[in-house]
Amino acid sequence: MADNLSLELIKCLINQPGVDVNVRGLNGKTPLHCAIEFDELSMVDLLLTKKNINPFVEDNEGKTSLDYAKEGEKAEILQALINNKYGSEQDNLLHLAAMIGEVNAVRYLIGKGVDVNVRNALHHTPLHLAAGIGHENVVKILVKEGNAEIDVFDARNQTPMHYAVNNKKLEIVKLLLKLGADVNSARIGQNSMKLSPVHIAVSNTNYDERDLCLDILKCLIKEPNAQVNLQDYENKTPLHYAERLKTIEVLLTRE
Repeated sequence: MADNLSLELIKCLINQPGVDVNVRGLNGKTPLHCAIEFDELSMVDLLLTKKNINPFVEDNEGKTSLDYAKEGEKAEILQALINNKYGSEQDNLLHLAAMIGEVNAVRYLIGKGVDVNVRNALHHTPLHLAAGIGHENVVKILVKEGNAEIDVFDARNQTPMHYAVNNKKLEIVKLLLKLGADVNSARIGQNSMKLSPVHIAVSNTNYDERDLCLDILKCLIKEPNAQVNLQDYENKTPLHYAERLKTIEVLLTRE
C-alpha cells in the first residue's frame, strides 16, 4: 500500500509547474529511480517526457536509474531509457554517459549495441562530448572498444580534435593523436571555414593560459604530417592567426 501511495504522489507531483523531476527523496532516490524500482513503465515514459530529466542522478548507494533498470532486468524500461532523447539538444543515453564520464555506462551501452556514432541535434557524437570535456577513459572506450569514428564533423564542421584543442584539453589532444586522429582535419565546402586544429590552437593562445596553449600547439605540429601552411576559407594560414611573437616562433620552427 505504501508503494502504491508513493507512486500516486509521484504522478501528482511531477505534473506541477516548477517541480524538479530529479529531486532526491528517501534514500536519495529520484522519481525515476522509484518508477523503475516499482516497474512502472507508464510512469517511466511520463518522466522521460519531462525537461531536464537525468537518468544518471545517483541515490545514496551511488546507483543511477540505469543501474536500477540493469540490475532489475527490466528490459522494457531499459529500452525506454536507451531510446529516449534528452534535453534541448536531443542527446541519447550514450551522449549523456560520455558527457559526464560514466565509464561503466558507456561500456555497457556499447555492449548493448547502441550506435557509438549517434548524433544529437547539433550532430555531436558521444566522442565530440567526451573529448571536449576531457574524459580520457571514455574517449579510449569509444574509440578502442566501440570503434567510434574519430574524425567525424559536427554541424559546426568540427571534429573531436577541434573540441579538445579549443577547450585546451592537452591530454585528450595527445590521446586522439595516438588513436589516429587527423591533425589536419578541416572540412571543405558546406559553408565551412576550413579551420584545422592548428588554426584553432593558434587563435586560442592567450596570456593567462599561454604555456598550455603553446604546449597544445607544439603537440600538434610535432606530428610528421602536420601542415602548418594549411589555408582556411580566407586563404589564411595559422601564421596569419598568430598574434604573439612566441606563437609565431613556434610555428616558424616547422617551416
